[in-house]
Amino acid sequence: MSIPPNLNVVYRSLQGYRKSLIRFYPDRSGVINSGDVLRYTFPKEIMSLDTLMKYFEFTSTAAQSAAAARQGTHFPRNSASLIDTLTIFINGQVYENIVSYNHLFNIIMDNTSGYNYNCSGIRALECVDPSVLYTLNATTEVITAAAQGTATGTTDAQVCDTKRPLQIRNWIGFLNGNGNNNAIIDLTNVELVAEIRLASPNIMWKGIDATPTPTNLTPNYSIDAYYMTIQKITFDDDVYQRTLNSLKASGNYTLVFKTYSTARSGAITKSSGPILQFSTTAKYLSKLYLTCMDKDFDTITYLLNQTTNSSTITPVFSKLMADTLTNIVTFNQSRFFMKNATGLKEAQIEINGIPVYPFPQPPHLIKNNNLDAFDLEGNIQAGDYVGLQSLEQWTKYGFVQAVSFEHKDAWKERLITGYPNPNGNLLTIKWSPIFDGGNSNNTILLGFAERVVMAKFSGNSVSIEY
Repeated sequence: MSIPPNLNVVYRSLQGYRKSLIRFYPDRSGVINSGDVLRYTFPKEIMSLDTLMKYFEFTSTAAQSAAAARQGTHFPRNSASLIDTLTIFINGQVYENIVSYNHLFNIIMDNTSGYNYNCSGIRALECVDPSVLYTLNATTEVITAAAQGTATGTTDAQVCDTKRPLQIRNWIGFLNGNGNNNAIIDLTNVELVAEIRLASPNIMWKGIDATPTPTNLTPNYSIDAYYMTIQKITFDDDVYQRTLNSLKASGNYTLVFKTYSTARSGAITKSSGPILQFSTTAKYLSKLYLTCMDKDFDTITYLLNQTTNSSTITPVFSKLMADTLTNIVTFNQSRFFMKNATGLKEAQIEINGIPVYPFPQPPHLIKNNNLDAFDLEGNIQAGDYVGLQSLEQWTKYGFVQAVSFEHKDAWKERLITGYPNPNGNLLTIKWSPIFDGGNSNNTILLGFAERVVMAKFSGNSVSIEY
């Protein structure tokens, strides 16, 4: 005999617990431009890292000017596309440095966030749908919506994004409190600084051409009114703090998280047999993400949706998704984040000369193996970005070869696993994609190595173990 748990519930109480929202600012203020750097020094508090939010207002400038109209530019899909490089310092020591942060973020989101994520209004300030812009008139109280990219004015304010409110609520690396099981961190006696380098203007996309006889301009963007918020935790008594300080003093307080190293090749023709080879040091190499950047990724063009061209702006994304037979191109993103592996026949990965797979993987097997790497096999609520309806669309716009060396659900269960390298020796990774011999287009290979990092606190000092 047994008693069902819901008939015998026992609760433990947490006395004197309080949480409050705090706002903090970076080392500068006022309008800053693409390529600039912001340094946020976190409050020396106990904080819930999974509540971290960065707010900013985005303004862009025109790509063309003409007598009758200007050509606007707009923010891409996903607010985190703003971040080129994210660096974390603890007590002045580099703790994490993720280069091409926005590429990795978009790779992960394009291959894990399905319909519910991208079609939810709660994500509006993360710019999950750049094809439409809503406006609420403060005087008439009327809400209007317009397809982005229509050149209907002669000033930047009329055709570009102007003080568009955006926020970053999802993070990768150390700041990902949910994904790293470090939702609560204690910074009462250490200094944590997050340094954010803004991406180039090439992340943007442009609207229809200005008329008549436009003059090309060099577009740029700026952000203003930026800050971060986070939930702070306090207690009425000092029992918690004394216990935590005791753990730190004894060297038994450790933060464990995942970070990423980056490698990128030069432009090379697909038919020439490109190879990406790089090295990383990691006792626990948990994943690899390997992809192909489009040959013209850093040239601003129109939003990658069906029928978009120099004179026709795309319908809003929801209309495109209503007819996926006619609307084949539904990536709904700027070309900067296009991951184009068109022509890929197969690919192999080696670590220190040892193949990861017993035979090279064609695209359909890569896609199948990604379900394991992203832990999506049994998750019917997640999946590819909703605009990637087929293997063909995914191969041309959202391709990545992801491989996991972790035991299934180990990270969720707070177990550290990974590629066997207990001594932390140098691991040399080689990715060899084979393309169709007739495809002479250039490609740029991009790779990320995900590895586990341990930050061990001892008093006021922090040591890092990769």
